[in-house]
Amino acid sequence: MSSDKKKIKAYSIETSPYPNYKAIIAPNKINNYHNPNEEVNIYNPNGEVVGVRVVAREINYDSLYNYNLIQDFYFDFAKGKLYSKMVAFIPQINVVTNSGISLGLADHWGIIFQENKRKTIVKKK
Repeated sequence: MSSDKKKIKAYSIETSPYPNYKAIIAPNKINNYHNPNEEVNIYNPNGEVVGVRVVAREINYDSLYNYNLIQDFYFDFAKGKLYSKMVAFIPQINVVTNSGISLGLADHWGIIFQENKRKTIVKKK
């Protein structure tokens, strides 16, 4: 197994919350995903605006506490059992405006679980 397959992969959820390998986000662009830059005024000691600086909002990933789980369900007709497999999860981030008003939770990006290549063995009668 190559080292690339062992890495955690994030994907964009713009079109669908279900994992899409075509929507993989490059590792260097994860921090900027759904995190627009903002203009912040620079003031001198007299309180006058002397310039503007563009900064990205800081995301505290330690404060993520809510997730949407994405699962596949399989029904085994021979045994009459329903099985589920977790394929991804989507952390939800608390959206706060510049004035400090919380707009609630919003989906951020999805994380794909590693695929285990398991073979199904059918018992011949």
